Amino acid sequence: MASRRNRLNWNLLRAFAAIAEHRTLADAARAAGVQRPTISEKVAALEADLGLRLIDRQPGNDRFQLTAEGKRLRRLLIDFNSELAVLCEPSGKRSADGGVAEILRDVEVALSALERAKKALIQR
Repeated sequence: MASRRNRLNWNLLRAFAAIAEHRTLADAARAAGVQRPTISEKVAALEADLGLRLIDRQPGNDRFQLTAEGKRLRRLLIDFNSELAVLCEPSGKRSADGGVAEILRDVEVALSALERAKKALIQR
């Protein structure tokens, strides 16, 4: 398991996901329920954590474009969100007595997958 220092910050990932869905930082901030400087600070913090530039800000306005790494992270987050959504579906696959333990084990597997995705993104 990765050390706590190397784990991705969920709040920063959520902020990036909001940014990746919008055309301007102001729109992303409104959608996330925060101020524009806050969303900008969060994406800057995530970029610093990853050591990658995720968005290219356009001078003179609030628009931006995702970099290649930003597009990759957006795709990883979409895929990861889809995988986690499966945990919430009533599939009948879980046993009645081990449901919580199985869910927690699945979440741990998902977190490990996200850590591997982070390493793959950084090593690229």
